[in-house]
Amino acid sequence: MLIKSPILFCFIFFIIFILIIDIVSFNPEDLNSPYMFKDEICSYNGLVNKTSSNHSSITCICKDDYYTFEKLTGNQSYTTINGVRKQCQYEKKRRFIALFLAIFVPFGIDHIYLGNYYLFVPILLLCCTAIIGNFVRFAFPSVDAKKGYLNDKINIFFAALILLSLAVWVINIALIASGVTQDGNKIDTKDDIPNLSYY
Repeated sequence: MLIKSPILFCFIFFIIFILIIDIVSFNPEDLNSPYMFKDEICSYNGLVNKTSSNHSSITCICKDDYYTFEKLTGNQSYTTINGVRKQCQYEKKRRFIALFLAIFVPFGIDHIYLGNYYLFVPILLLCCTAIIGNFVRFAFPSVDAKKGYLNDKINIFFAALILLSLAVWVINIALIASGVTQDGNKIDTKDDIPNLSYY
């Protein structure tokens, strides 16, 4: 069938020309280049650092919310793409959420969010022992009421636990607010606490 329209003929010729150029310029080795997958290597959470990247290796600059593990522990392994490990794959924990939990939901719940289970357990035990112990001692006093609550050594012990629990609560809030407390993977939290000095 002959093409009678010159516009249609030019369009088809143009498409064929583009296809020929692509076929001729295609290099199969490009499929092995990390640059073919640079966004995937940066986990879509960062940009390629052009000064430290080359044809066979890519280094990513992560966004503030993300982090690249330098070393893995235990039986963990890196995910690689064309021989280059994925980067910027770890999302940092939010400091604001940790601080909110530390202030308004005590008993170390903030450390569950952060993944610091070795801190959560002793704080939970301390707070529960102090509260339950004092409740029992007030509900079922073991000494004469005329002597006073603090004249019994066991009562003094549980009163001290309450004070220690309050001290741990305040110190925990201060450490999280200042950014000293890290998450369970030893990564700093994302600083997203509003700066009140701007308001």
